[in-house]
Amino acid sequence: MSVLAKPLFNAKFAKSSAEVEYTAPNETRTIVDKFTATNTDSGALTLTVHLVPSGGAVATSNMILKAYSIAAGVTFDCTELKNQILNGGDFISIFASSADKVVIRASGREIS
Repeated sequence: MSVLAKPLFNAKFAKSSAEVEYTAPNETRTIVDKFTATNTDSGALTLTVHLVPSGGAVATSNMILKAYSIAAGVTFDCTELKNQILNGGDFISIFASSADKVVIRASGREIS
């Protein structure tokens, strides 16, 4: 067994429609260690996160964070994602209420 600690995705702006930001590689389990979101706008914005099983689609049934409001200039440490496990093919999908205003980043461990 090997464990690789790594950024699941580097810092980037969230889009305003659901985007796949990370997919767990086949025959790998991924543990999310840290997920942050920073609102760079002058007003509050919301963030929605889904953990979608392999072969699935973004749906209410796999929503982990629903329209969470982040105040202007605030960095949110999303504990709802900490220690979540993704199996091979599972993915993280994210969107914000306004495109290119919320910076997101996640790190974790891939175990194969």
